[in-house]
Amino acid sequence: MPDTKLQQAHILAERICEAINAHSVNIDETKIRFTVSIGVTAWGKTIGVMSSLVEKADQALYEAKINGRNRVVTK
Repeated sequence: MPDTKLQQAHILAERICEAINAHSVNIDETKIRFTVSIGVTAWGKTIGVMSSLVEKADQALYEAKINGRNRVVTK
């Protein structure tokens, strides 16, 4: 998300989590709910290459999954 501050990206990611969790699908009389975990980071002085950005976001995602899923972790 170009020109988006880290806090704004975190807020948007939380809204995405809420929107996905608010929907369900009925399959053979079974209600299935969905969740999503999101790792958020931002390009900055400490991240000089794209692979570092992806690695940092991946670490945040992994932390979100470990700590209960359906959450956003920002690094």
